[in-house]
Amino acid sequence: MYSRSRLKKLLTVVPEFTSILVSSPDHEVARERLLAETRHMIEENDDELMLVTGLQFSLRLNCARAFRQFLSRRSARVSGFDLVKVLFDLANTNTQTLPVDLSDAFLEDLYHIFAGMIGKAGVYEPIIKTRKKGRAAALIRSQALNKLCALSDKTMSRYRCGLEDSVVKVREGNRQRIMSYFNCSEAEFADYRWQLQHIIRDSDTLGRLIELTDSEKKAIDLARKSGIPFGITPYYASLFDYSAGSPFDMPVRTQ
Repeated sequence: MYSRSRLKKLLTVVPEFTSILVSSPDHEVARERLLAETRHMIEENDDELMLVTGLQFSLRLNCARAFRQFLSRRSARVSGFDLVKVLFDLANTNTQTLPVDLSDAFLEDLYHIFAGMIGKAGVYEPIIKTRKKGRAAALIRSQALNKLCALSDKTMSRYRCGLEDSVVKVREGNRQRIMSYFNCSEAEFADYRWQLQHIIRDSDTLGRLIELTDSEKKAIDLARKSGIPFGITPYYASLFDYSAGSPFDMPVRTQ
């Protein structure tokens, strides 16, 4: 279940969105108004190209494009989940019609997309403005890059590297187990064409190769039932830890 504090955080990050949701007579009108507003935001982002860094520009644009995909009727039809209806009900406190499994994690994901659209994601440093030239300017730029690299190293240190000896050993064991399941040779497993011919498309097959949590199995089954494509190559499955819930393969599993 979601919390009020998380909902307030979401509804205040882009006041224009909340105003549209509250003032619209129904969620379909809100959809059209949100699409128009995001189109306007994309145009504004183009106008501010020279005022922000390339990374900031790209992040804002990608977040806006992703949100527009979420708003589309096609997305609602294919996924069986209408984000606009959920946002409309949240903004207008229509709690009786909200999904029972609506969570803080869902609201937090949306918050970061909204924040990214308006340049408040906090991912990239503000553009550095200096009148210095030559070596002095280069040193300032180098210091900024050092800070960015330090932040990246700190983030990446939370995850194990695929080149570590212990990880290589585990993944080799996974590879041998999966090759045995498919009764294939080393050469076949290394052939991209064989990989594409043996894409795993259901939870039962994947569950024979690695442990799946109940939520993972449910998500795969629901995707297939809803017509959302799901597929994973045997090679990619070999990158997972066998045991479900391992903290080391989360970046791989979440994809």
